[in-house]
Amino acid sequence: MRQRFEWQFEATGEGGYLYRRNWKAAAIPVTAEERDRFIRQYVVRIYIILSVMVVAVTVLLGVLILGTGTGAVAKVPRVQFLAGMVAISLVGTALMLWIYGSPARALQDRAAVADARSAEEVRAVILGKMSYGRLAFVALVGAASVIHTINGHWDRRWIVLPPLIVLFAAVQAFRKWRFESEHPDS
Repeated sequence: MRQRFEWQFEATGEGGYLYRRNWKAAAIPVTAEERDRFIRQYVVRIYIILSVMVVAVTVLLGVLILGTGTGAVAKVPRVQFLAGMVAISLVGTALMLWIYGSPARALQDRAAVADARSAEEVRAVILGKMSYGRLAFVALVGAASVIHTINGHWDRRWIVLPPLIVLFAAVQAFRKWRFESEHPDS
């Protein structure tokens, strides 16, 4: 998460940085100190959100266990627990997305020095950040999951997920290769 956040800041070569929200918005100049402050704030806020989510799940489980009157985790109503988990996850995700965009809000009054990137330029940035090694690792995890599923260690209904992971990695590797072939100077 931190790395993805940091990728929004591009070094200018003059000791400064350009901030582009989601790698595509208009480029706004920032100093190295501002960039470092944004990153520190992001990391601290993410840790706080994740910590609060853990506490919220613990409290939810405690309330549900006490509500059963038996004190047994096995007696916790599954639907209520899942509904609580979904609510906690939605709130946490919304807060994380809000924090991800905090530099854009802080810099909204600052003039941009470059226009927003085109879809082709954004594709070049995203595919450039992917490595074939990472994609191969994802494919291997998916393949290992297929074997694990076939051996009966998981519910058979999940057998479709591992091949989708392998397919995703293969499609991304193909897209990266094709883009690099068409744009050797990128």
